Amino acid sequence: MKKNIVYVFTSCKRSGPIRIMYNLILNLDRNKFNPILVTLYDEEDDSLLNDFLALGINHYKIHLSKKEILLGKTKALKDLIKSFSPSIIHSMGVFPDYAVSRMKLGCQMITLHNYMHEDYFAKFGCIKGFILEKLQMYAVFHSKKVVTCSESLAKLYKDKKRLNFDFIRNGVDTTQFDKVSDLCEKKDLRAKLGLPQDKLIFVYSGQFIERKNQKFILDTFSKKELNNCLFVFLGDGVLLPRLRTCYSDNQLFVFLGNVANVQDYLKASDFYISSSVSEGLPTGVLEAMACGLPVILSNIPQHKEIIDVCPKAGLLFVLNSSEDCLRVIDIILKEKYSDLSNSAYNCGHEILDARTMANNYQHVYSEIGM
Repeated sequence: MKKNIVYVFTSCKRSGPIRIMYNLILNLDRNKFNPILVTLYDEEDDSLLNDFLALGINHYKIHLSKKEILLGKTKALKDLIKSFSPSIIHSMGVFPDYAVSRMKLGCQMITLHNYMHEDYFAKFGCIKGFILEKLQMYAVFHSKKVVTCSESLAKLYKDKKRLNFDFIRNGVDTTQFDKVSDLCEKKDLRAKLGLPQDKLIFVYSGQFIERKNQKFILDTFSKKELNNCLFVFLGDGVLLPRLRTCYSDNQLFVFLGNVANVQDYLKASDFYISSSVSEGLPTGVLEAMACGLPVILSNIPQHKEIIDVCPKAGLLFVLNSSEDCLRVIDIILKEKYSDLSNSAYNCGHEILDARTMANNYQHVYSEIGM
């Protein structure tokens, strides 16, 4: 008999964690598991909800405000979840995690995609960050199973919070993210996307928020004469308007906002670069590697974990050191590109892929399910 897995999100907002959950559901064994999606908020215009619906899963919306969740006015949500007789309720996000944990249904699983203390305080400030961390910690202590999305994140919680979590590494959808077949395809893609044929293209994809630290890249390379390079930034966020305004006159940088065809831009590029100060296990990096892009990454633990797993896929530079970042780029440009590209591709398709991730989740579902 199939086990019902109820996934509870705020919404299907286009983000790394939601794409990871999509990859998980995409690769679930439907002979054993029946995924059901429940969301709480209205969807944004570029929501991934239609992608989830295309998987043939049932979707239900129970509109709950944050205030209603805090006050425990969640009976409609509880009644809906109970009607499915779930083996597992897999929640993600502070308010879904908290709402489900207060129902005490006994079969909740949580995936943590960030180090909450660092992320919430940086993003929301001290007061709101403190409240969100308290809500998340309540959920953690009242759930049946908590996993982190990377080994380094699990270690961070153990070292700083004395919490012992298992980890399941994020995985990329290799049916969607793949490398170009040859240089002709790459040239065609650049022509289609309006990208120059004669430039070395560095690409970044993700949210424009403080911890992603894109300003470091912009500051570092705006001071250099790099006529043969182009930096393409994909994604949206609160910092994008200000950064776009500040650096719009520099032809080295292109800001494209959210795009539906991230994979095309990755395939058309040469390297992926990230200067984040904190991550879970970054989806953008995994997607780039699956497209065969060598990666240039700040030396935070989560990036180091990727390079430890895939040592020939790219290089690390010292966080916030422009001098070391430029040094690392000089080194990587002297390496044999095809070797770097093949290593990144193989790792993305054989180690950090969604099928492996889904298999690991399915083992946990089978172990803890009712």
